[in-house]
Amino acid sequence: MDSMGSISEQHTKKILSMLHPLTEEDTVLRASYQGYSLRIYSTSDFQRQSSQCMKQMGIYTFIQKINRTKSKIDQICLKNIVKEVRTILDDLFCSHCLTLQQYKQMQFNRADVKLNSLHFVLAANENNIVRPIMTCKDGPTMGIARYLRDLLWSIFHQLTGCLTLSNGANLVQAFELYSEKGYLQSTNLFTSFNINEFCNKFSHQVMIKALEHFLRTYGTEDNMHGLTIDTIIKLVSLVLQNQFFVYQDKLYEQTMGSASGLPLTIPLACIYIFYCQPTLLTALIVQQENQNELFGIFQDDLFPTWNKSEDELRVLLDMPMMVDEQHIQITTLSIGTTFPFGDVVVYHAHGILHSKIYHDPRTDQYQLRNKCKHGTSQSARLLHARLIHAV
Repeated sequence: MDSMGSISEQHTKKILSMLHPLTEEDTVLRASYQGYSLRIYSTSDFQRQSSQCMKQMGIYTFIQKINRTKSKIDQICLKNIVKEVRTILDDLFCSHCLTLQQYKQMQFNRADVKLNSLHFVLAANENNIVRPIMTCKDGPTMGIARYLRDLLWSIFHQLTGCLTLSNGANLVQAFELYSEKGYLQSTNLFTSFNINEFCNKFSHQVMIKALEHFLRTYGTEDNMHGLTIDTIIKLVSLVLQNQFFVYQDKLYEQTMGSASGLPLTIPLACIYIFYCQPTLLTALIVQQENQNELFGIFQDDLFPTWNKSEDELRVLLDMPMMVDEQHIQITTLSIGTTFPFGDVVVYHAHGILHSKIYHDPRTDQYQLRNKCKHGTSQSARLLHARLIHAV
């Protein structure tokens, strides 16, 4: 066994040795969201909070309890999804709606495919608050979701100039370039808002209307990769209508929004928001085109710079939107000359940009945010990411 494998095995044994006494004490060990800190909770308390969260969200429908000794309803469900996905992809390919390359990119390996699964983690900056996380990486619609994510983000980026950032170092680099080009003014505001609620609660029916409007308005044969609007709509519908998952030996379906672990979720939520509130999209486009303002996104947080009045911005962000007869508002995180982002903070004093290391006082004092997309077992890449962050 190579050294990396040996280290990984040692870590696994160590974690298992920690879990055994926790099980005897009826406690659970859970990681926090977007970080490495671990917390111990009473099993009953954690399950109670998780169940309460599912009920309050109101987007999950119970299908059936899974009986492991009889017919496995989860495997039947998976088999049906696999059949539907393959049938639709085959039909689209045979009717020349997909190229061979597109068809291959959207496919999956039947031997590896699994139903999605739900678990809960602790919100990094809120005590005793759980957050649902859907694991979708082996789902039968994952190939379709990845392909459509790239396609929709490409169109959205062309329209808004929105940058997708992965960590604080990326953010600092983006703001430094923005400042070096002379775009940062003394009157600039740094703002950020969260769209997680829209990710969870958008109506699938309205979402399809929003997507069709978006593609008809801004799509071209080139930026849609030769796909027709009808084909894209059909593929998105296929993904949204097959959000079945397993949680605690029970089969559920997510009937609103899009799963947190699905690559398609954030671009769909952005399209949905700007369909429901076109004034906000228009304002951001005008700012980007006429004043070269910066517009970025990290997971479900969006952060545009703004060079008009703060009152005008707050009016745009505070406009309520109707989602299935429910009023939902964008969650404004910050507006001002200072912008905290993960473990860095950028700010300006009279148009002069500054940045420094930052620690959110609401989080565990030992909390470390993930610096890269790779697991900690890939020590070389993790060290590289840490060194870049230190510099």
